[in-house]
Amino acid sequence: MFTSISLLEIAMSLALTQPVPAWRCDADVLLVGSFEDETEIRASLGSTGSFPQQSQLTINSGAGAVTYHFDVPAEYQPGRPAPLIAVLHGAAGPGGQSFAAADTRDAWALAGLGDAVIVAPESSGSQGGWIPSTDLIKLQAVIASARSRYNIDLNRIYGWGFSAGAHTVHSFALAGAPNLFAGYSISAGALQAIAGVNAPQQAPRKVPLHIHQGINDGVVPFNIVQADVVRFQNAGWISANVQGQNLFFESFDGGHEFESVHAARIWANLCRFAEVPVSR
Repeated sequence: MFTSISLLEIAMSLALTQPVPAWRCDADVLLVGSFEDETEIRASLGSTGSFPQQSQLTINSGAGAVTYHFDVPAEYQPGRPAPLIAVLHGAAGPGGQSFAAADTRDAWALAGLGDAVIVAPESSGSQGGWIPSTDLIKLQAVIASARSRYNIDLNRIYGWGFSAGAHTVHSFALAGAPNLFAGYSISAGALQAIAGVNAPQQAPRKVPLHIHQGINDGVVPFNIVQADVVRFQNAGWISANVQGQNLFFESFDGGHEFESVHAARIWANLCRFAEVPVSR
């Protein structure tokens, strides 16, 4: 007895068995179960921005003007959709947003992230900090601007924040915009600051996460971050090195700080690239 199979079912079967392109993140690391392991490449096809380029741009958003600092590396190729990393600086102090955003961008740019495009928006707070409700709207406008200017893989948009920026990214990824990032990372950030300790339990999606923390951090104590790791585990995030892992916790022998070497370590867990020849 023969069972009829529709063309749609055949097409779906073929799509599910297609390998993820070699330049994409490995499908067996942190991003399993997220947008990352989809075989489809959702290219933004943006083409108005020049490259390589490191500069800043001021745009309008639904919450007012926002300036973002960006880096498009020499490895970027317009014919190959690139990942996008939105990086949020720490508390900058009054009027310090521009320097903090540029410094954060530069630290990530020095980490050697292949063809990844980096955007670093300036915070909205008068004291140099973040206003989540306002800055989420501005961040979404920044991402929209970058994807219109460059060819971004919309399945590979990531978030990261340091200190106040980390608190804010937690709130974005777990509540404000849970489908914005394929995965995210925080450095020296705590749930209790903005998102709330119950945020993992209430999150509509288990967004893959890398937590990076200095053992001797005097601003965001190590034990508070350890408690957050347990909260994520209790909410269903998987930290064991098994298929489906979506939580990675890494500590380092330091304090309340962030450097390019840290960015490289974070990126190694968010997105591991295969070294493959590229057709031009």
